[in-house]
Amino acid sequence: MTADRCPTGGLERADWMRREAAEWDDAGNADRAAYCRRVAAQIEQRELHSRPLCALMMKG
Repeated sequence: MTADRCPTGGLERADWMRREAAEWDDAGNADRAAYCRRVAAQIEQRELHSRPLCALMMKG
């Protein structure tokens, strides 16, 4: 929905997907917004679990 390009990866991409979700919500497309939020959550999980300290903290 935004004109800017999606970042190549990492937490920047998750942030971009969350902004996309907000724009889709504003446009009235709840299904697309939910999809964007799910993708953002998956990216965050993958990124945070790839960092040893974050993975250790999330297990507790």
